[in-house]
Order: sequence, then C-alpha cells, then structure tokens
Amino acid sequence: MGVLIIPIATTAQRTSITPDVAELIYDTTLNVIFRGDGATLGGVALSDAGGVLSVTGPNVNNTDPVNPIVNARVVTIGAGANVTVDNTDPNNPIVSASAASGGQVNTVVGTTNEIAVNIADPVNPIVSLAAAVVTSLGLANSAIQAQTLQLSGAYSDEGVTDLVASTTVPVWSKRVGYPFSMTEWKFDVMTAPTGSAITPDVHKNGTSIYATRPTIAAAAFVSSGGVLTTSPTAFAVNDLIEVFTDIVGSTIPGRGLKGDPIGILT
Repeated sequence: MGVLIIPIATTAQRTSITPDVAELIYDTTLNVIFRGDGATLGGVALSDAGGVLSVTGPNVNNTDPVNPIVNARVVTIGAGANVTVDNTDPNNPIVSASAASGGQVNTVVGTTNEIAVNIADPVNPIVSLAAAVVTSLGLANSAIQAQTLQLSGAYSDEGVTDLVASTTVPVWSKRVGYPFSMTEWKFDVMTAPTGSAITPDVHKNGTSIYATRPTIAAAAFVSSGGVLTTSPTAFAVNDLIEVFTDIVGSTIPGRGLKGDPIGILT
C-alpha cells in the first residue's frame, strides 16, 4: 500500500513561494496543510471545519497568509492574543467561533455564516470585561452572548407613596454579591414628577458614581442623561451600593421609582 508523503516547509518558507494547482505543502509551523491554486502566495489552507483552534497570540487573522485561522468551530484565545474573525474570506471562512478565553476579539465581520463569540461558555469563558472587547460585529446571522448584569430593583412602592428628596438617606441599598461592571443606570417611575425633574443618584462606598447625574424630566417616566465619573464603573464583592433621590418633583414628587443597571458580570 502506497504512502503519500507531502512536502514540508516552515511558514516562512511556504509564504515565499506560490504552489502549483493541487500541490500540497505541510506547514510545520502551523501544523496545517496548504494546497496550491497557482495564484495564492503560500497556498490556501485546507478546511478543518471540525477543528478546535487554540490561539496564543499575539495577533492572528484568518485572512493572514502567515497565520490563518482555518474554519475553526471553537476558538480558544490565549491571554494577550488579539483575534480578527472574518467569515467573508473565500479561502478561510470561519464557520463558528464559539468559545474564547482570556484574550481579546478585536473584530467580527461578515454576514454569510454564523459567528458566535460566546463569552458565557461554561468551559472556556472570557473571564474579564477587558478580555471581552468586541469592537465591531457583523450582524445578520451573527450573535454575541454575554453574562449580562441582572440587578433591577424597586426603590419605592408601586405608586402609593410620594418620593422624598434626600442626599443622606438612601431609598435602596445593597452589598455587592458578585463583581460586575456597568456603563449606565436607567431609572423609571410609575407616577411622573411635575414642577421639576427627579434627580436620582447612585453611590459606591459612599461616593457618587456620577460626574453628571441623570434626571427624570417633569412629566416624563424614564431617566435620561447621566455621565459616569469612570465608564465603565467596576463594582467588587462587598462594595456598598446606595440609591438616592437627591431632588424630586416640586409639585408632584413622583412615585414608584425603579432602576436597571446596564452592565456585565466580571
């Protein structure tokens, strides 16, 4: 029985030539087989649609002729790695990048195939917010899943008692049970204020998180505005959160205050 022996080359050697049509080369740097098409420098990586790709960095891109990502179903990103996932490349489309750990996904583009960068994967989650930066995401059949923050709360009764202004007595307080990072805190009321706006405030360990506080305008139900001193604002286990109504409506104070912090578990 005959044995097929494929020529071998390092990545540097392979990318210095243009293989002929149907010529095969085994890249010993990447442990990937490339086929020639007579035009592509270094050849085209053969599909490994069932494979698991481990990226240790520093920078890889599936359109890169030197370090291509080859149709990986699962992408595990090592600490310090930066990955661009592009399923529009005709030679090396990504079918599904579905797990990432410890690195940074810079860009996800393309609308033909499904791309899911899953940072909530129980086996290979991205473990910190800084490691889960996705700067752009091609939509259509794409998705990003994250462990979103669930800390919605009612800060007064449903609409029986008027809100009272106070910068010293919180309407709601809580110790943080799990670390999270938030970018916005939305407030709403069941009874709108009149005469003037409601100005809610959130304190972390005794200090406001805002450079400019949000407001619920007179006759409005949902807050707008608000600029965080630090965005995103990080909360650690045991941090004290306090919600205040610094100012309430001058004619009708407002009733039924609730809040929804927007963020992600870290």
